[in-house]
Formats: sequence, structure tokens, C-alpha cells
Amino acid sequence: MSTAGSPRSEAPALERRATVRFAPGGTSNCLLLLAGLEARWVLIRDLSRGGVGLTMSSELPTGTVVEVRLKSPRTGADVDLIAAVIHAHPNDDGTWHIGCAFRQLLTEETLQSLLS
Repeated sequence: MSTAGSPRSEAPALERRATVRFAPGGTSNCLLLLAGLEARWVLIRDLSRGGVGLTMSSELPTGTVVEVRLKSPRTGADVDLIAAVIHAHPNDDGTWHIGCAFRQLLTEETLQSLLS
């Protein structure tokens, strides 16, 4: 079975995630909604059944609950997911890498629909 997207390489000693992360295929950005009051477009760094890594222009505090709206390249349908920020690290270019964990694991089918 072929898997869309390509796994991100990371030193095995640093990998703590329970699910494999994939670089986005057709999906490279998403809409991030904060408390239903503020929305902004952000870049998807990686995606897994358990969460999403985002690149954005500002930091989000750990514990912030967000809604991540992804568009399925396969169907064109929006997929809305609730996640919590688990870490935020500055990048060298002044942007932030924001790691978010989904409240519920994605099904393999949903993950594949977002990657292809």
C-alpha cells in the first residue's frame, strides 16, 4: 500500500511521538481558529494521526485550544479538528513552530484523505 506524503526524518533518539509524521502533500496551509474569535492562515509543517506541526508568525501559549481547519485535497471537504498546543519554539527566520496534539487520533482513512 502506498502512503501519500513523505515521512519526516528525525534523529531516532529525539523522536517521542506515538504516530508517524508526514510532510504535507497537497495540503500546505490551513485555517487556525482561536476560541472562535480569531482566524489566521498558517503553514502546515507536518501532520500525523496524533497532531499537527504548524509554522506561524507568532507564539501560542502551551495549553491553548485551537480548531484546525484542513481541506482534503481528495474530496475538497473541510475537516475541522480540535487540538491543544503542546509546544512552541522560535525558528531562525522569526517564525514559530507550534506543535499541537489532536483531542482524538485521526483515523488512517482521514489522515490519508488529508495527505493525498
